[in-house]
Amino acid sequence: MRIGFVGFLDYQPNLDAVRWFARSILPLVQRREPDAELHVIGQGGAGLADLVRKRGVHLHGFVPVLQPHLENMSVIVAPIRFGGGTRFKILEAFAHHLPVVSTSIGAEGIGARDGVHLLLRDDPASFARGVLEVHRDRALRERLVGGANQLYETSYTWEHGVAAVEQVVADLSTTAVRP
Repeated sequence: MRIGFVGFLDYQPNLDAVRWFARSILPLVQRREPDAELHVIGQGGAGLADLVRKRGVHLHGFVPVLQPHLENMSVIVAPIRFGGGTRFKILEAFAHHLPVVSTSIGAEGIGARDGVHLLLRDDPASFARGVLEVHRDRALRERLVGGANQLYETSYTWEHGVAAVEQVVADLSTTAVRP
């Protein structure tokens, strides 16, 4: 099983997420799936050097083309415990038809629902169970990927983003107060 994490690794919430997953969640997954591996992709991450000594942890650093790496993943994880921002790692997984297991904080702001678009798990044991469920249960994986892709296509594609910006500009143009 190949578990993926994608993100800017000099960002403290991502650094914490990878450390927490590698130390507290991956060992629980490996008890049931001994060959499970965490593949961490992203620029930075000097503070993660000690993790390469852990069984099944691979740090890839920045990759110029993400697609080939994502094609080999079983699941993408977003074990974010604090911080804000846009959850591009989840949207990227949705766009590439990959199932996602995230913390509630990790999925804030994108309108994804537990059991419909992804699995939300906030403690190590339930997070590990969620990763195993998505890996082993084909029907669950297909349902989540289908729901996630539908959410992505209706809300997060480039075309949808351009249309939303155009609507904001149009709204501002019609409501602008002129002297």
